[in-house]
Amino acid sequence: MKNRGWGISRSLDRPLTLEDTYPCPICERGHLNSLALMESMGCDRCGHLFTLGDPPLDQCLQVMGSPQPLLWHWVGSRWRLLPQGQAGGDRGLHWGNGLLWGLGLGLVGLPTAIVGLGCYCFPLLPDAPLAWFPWVWLGLTFCAHGSWFVLGLVEYYQVPRYVSFKLWLQQQFSLSLFFS
Repeated sequence: MKNRGWGISRSLDRPLTLEDTYPCPICERGHLNSLALMESMGCDRCGHLFTLGDPPLDQCLQVMGSPQPLLWHWVGSRWRLLPQGQAGGDRGLHWGNGLLWGLGLGLVGLPTAIVGLGCYCFPLLPDAPLAWFPWVWLGLTFCAHGSWFVLGLVEYYQVPRYVSFKLWLQQQFSLSLFFS
């Protein structure tokens, strides 16, 4: 079919309609069904809501209620996540993404820099029994703060494997207190 300038081509295998059931693009295990009296679909497993794209994006689906405007294109048998800015409109990088990355890198870099500065300015004697400890502490500081940053990123961008893991934890251990 004709490319409309957004890098999206229509699929002839199975067009996207509200009457059919589709796999969920976020959790990859649930099924999307249409919601009564609405032009939207919902996943029966993870509970995410999606809206269908407007006519220029008629084979596309956008998640509702997410801080990140994720958009998927239906290619007839599976979903393809559209990169930022490919679908046109206001999907480019905005100041919130830069603020998120700056805050995250600051929360990882600042504590690591403080501990590293302490290791450098106040070194222990090389023959001291715990001379290795400040450098191990520096590595642990970086790993701990880096893991919190990565956890924030996968939560913000709703990475499918992470969402599947959260749903598995909820089902196995009934952990609705920590995960929503």
